[in-house]
Order: sequence, then structure tokens, then C-alpha cells
Amino acid sequence: MSAAPQLLAAGFGRLSRSASGILVKAATGFHVFRVDGYSWSKTFAAGERISSEKFSVGGDSWYVDYYPNGAESSKDSSDYISLHLRLSCDGDNKYHARAQYKFSLLDHAGNAAYERPAETSTFTYAGRIRDKSSWCRIPEGSGYGIAEFIRREELERRSESLLQDDCLAIRCDVGVAQQEYVGVAPKQRNCRHDDDDDEYYREGSPEGRRRRRQPLDDVDDRRRDRRQRSASVDFVNLEDLPAQSSKMIIRVRDALLHVSGIGRLSRSASGILVKAATGFHVLRVDGYSWTKTLAAGERISSGQFLAGNEYWFMDYYPNGADGSKASDYISLRLRLRDGSSRSDVIYHRRAQYKFSIVDHAGKAAYELPAVTSIFTYPGPGTPYEGSGCGPGEFISREELERRSEILLPDDCLAIRCDVGVAQQERVADVAPKQHTRRDDNDESDGEGSPKARRRRRPLDHLEYIRRCLSRRHA
Repeated sequence: MSAAPQLLAAGFGRLSRSASGILVKAATGFHVFRVDGYSWSKTFAAGERISSEKFSVGGDSWYVDYYPNGAESSKDSSDYISLHLRLSCDGDNKYHARAQYKFSLLDHAGNAAYERPAETSTFTYAGRIRDKSSWCRIPEGSGYGIAEFIRREELERRSESLLQDDCLAIRCDVGVAQQEYVGVAPKQRNCRHDDDDDEYYREGSPEGRRRRRQPLDDVDDRRRDRRQRSASVDFVNLEDLPAQSSKMIIRVRDALLHVSGIGRLSRSASGILVKAATGFHVLRVDGYSWTKTLAAGERISSGQFLAGNEYWFMDYYPNGADGSKASDYISLRLRLRDGSSRSDVIYHRRAQYKFSIVDHAGKAAYELPAVTSIFTYPGPGTPYEGSGCGPGEFISREELERRSEILLPDDCLAIRCDVGVAQQERVADVAPKQHTRRDDNDESDGEGSPKARRRRRPLDHLEYIRRCLSRRHA
């Protein structure tokens, strides 16, 4: 059997040629995350985070997550604050990105007053999965960061520089490798006249336009190409390649050199105001005498009410919350339902609450001291009829009925529950406008003249950060 012909050595037909290029370069940026109300953020549960707005670096979207009591939810609290960087995406598929990041805390002048070394990690976006007839987003993970970024004791000891006006300013620098497609193939009509033509035709003349042009051959050595080849291609030896290949690679090299400048550093900022949100709910139970016939562990629940952007229930157990035995005390519970914006994930919420029984005038006639507890929402598809938190022995039935003139007028039991939580609120317009400073060398006639507008230049990075920190929430 004869050997297969050498296809690459065949001289039939016109040689097909093409070129493409990829420019891989560093894409860097930073985000300033300002948390106003640091003191209130300490009331958050362990594992509960405060997230920045979404920002973009290198074509990817990111979040900065601040954990006031540590990122580990299994612990009640932590002596350290945690900072994490989290990858986000709008697509449906799983996605990975490798990035280098560094966290630092800023003083009021915008300088890094406390920082940790840069780290490199591979981040994963989990994507979305199809749930029956629709798509649902997989809960986003915790990202990567530093679990013990700074001890709270040290942070508060340096409050003059790190917590001025109860504001915590976090800077996150991110660096990724970014790809850009580069058009490198020369135009086929960018050609020369026939070398056998002895007649000179001026460029643009009717004769020159009518004259048949020839496409560039593979060994074209025009003077214009010589002028463009000012640098050598250090990744390949052109002398070892055929003339046609070296000519193509030189044109690829020239296109890359034209666009290889590092892009402008991206910068962004966002802010969160953490403040106290309080509220109360009154549950009126008419027919107290009949409630005593309920079994132990059986409860009467209020309607849901809103406090601190979370939904709550109040539960009244006439014969105690322990279903295994009857009790001489009534029990009261506060129960967390799904939040208005996070009903698709398991999360925790720290809240302070206080129960009281009010008389017919609406005043507290009996109450217990306020208590702080961590409430848990179990997530989607899980019944939320948990026991919640509250006093198992709120008041004995004997004392309640002995004071019936005040506490049970007309056989009516009125229970008030006060709830206090730390609430997050977005701060608008933290980042200044990109062009707000004039060039110092500008000698224009007036501030608003066209010449002055043309000579405006963007803020440098330090001034940009200073303006982010100076815009306090009213």
C-alpha cells in the first residue's frame, strides 16, 4: 500500500492563511467598603455577614463580606472579625476564577492603618440548578478571606484611627488575569502595485484606481513594515521560520504591541449603615379560661409582624412549652420566620426581646428583663414551626389569676413583645464622581469655560478614597 501523500507539501490551490491573538494582562482594582455604625454591627450573630455592593474587576463581579462576630456560625461569637472576598456571576453554569486579594483597614485620611499580606485563591461560583420548571440559584458560599483578620480588642483600642465616628473603612484590592481578543490579521486589500509595472501611478489618481492591484505575497518586504518593526519578537526565532510565517508573526507582534498597555485601575466604593431597629407587637387573647384546656406544648400564635426587616411570631403556651408534662407556668416564645430578602438560605439573627403583660390602660403590669438570643431560620422547604426563644416559666398561673383584676380584665390576656435588632441600610453616593478636580496647571479663563472642562483630570487614588470616607450618612 502506498504511503499517504503529504498534504502540507501539496502545491495545489491557493494557500489559506489566518491569524488571531489573545492578550493576557493583569486587571487590578480596589473597592472601599464603609460600615457606619460599627458598634451596632457587634450585635450580629456569629456567621452573619454584612456585604458590600457588587463591584467589577477583570470582567468578574465580586462582593466584600464583613463578619462582625466571625464567619463560623457554630460558635456563639468570636474575638476576631472576619473578612471574605466572594465571587458572583449572573450566568447559570459553574464558574471558577483565580485571584489575588488583600484586605486593609483605612484611617480617616484614606491610608492603610492595618493590613494583612496578599493571598491567592481560586474562587468558585456555584451556578444555578433547575428546580422543576424554573431555575433557582444555588446559595452562594462564603468565598475566601481571613477568618481572624484583627482582634476586636485591638480594633477598639485603636479606635481613634480605625473607628473614627464609629465608622469602619475596609479596602479590598483584587488582581486577576484578564483575556482580550486581538485582531491581528492584515487586510487582504492592503496591497501593492505590480512590480512589473514601469509606469508610475500617483496614489489616488484615476489611473492608480483602475490599475489592477495584487494581494500581498508571503515574502512582502515593504518599507512600511520595516518602520513598524522596532522591537524583536523574543518568544520565537524568526530566522528558523519560512519567510511567509515570519512575515505573519511580525504583523501579529505589531498588533499586540499596539494594545499591550495595562488598563486603568478600576475603583469603586459602597457603604452600609448599621443601626438599631425596634418594634413591638401586642397579642390579645380573649377567653383566657378556655386556653387552660389546651395540652402541654400546645401553643397559640400571633399573626406575623415585621421588626428590623425580619418577620416574627409570638407564641403563647397556656400549659408550658414542654409537651412531656404539664406546667404550673405559662411560657412565651419569640420565633423567627423567613426574612423579606433572604428566604432561600439558612441564616441566623441575633435579637433582643422582652415580654410583658399589659393592663387595661396599656401599661406594663408584669414583665421580665430583656434577653438577647440568636434565632435561626432553617431554610426553604423546612417547617418554620420551631420553638423559638423565650422564658419557659414566664409567670405562674396562680399569680396570674390572683392578679386577675389587673392582668386578666374581662378574661382577656394582653401580651406585649418588644424586639430590637441591628438593621442594615444601603448608603447612597459613597463613591465620588470620577472627574471632579481641575489640573493645577490649567490657565483657563474661567471655571466653567470649555477650556477648563477639557482640562479636568480624574482624582488620584488617595483623594478618591478620602472623598469616599468624608461623605458621612446624615
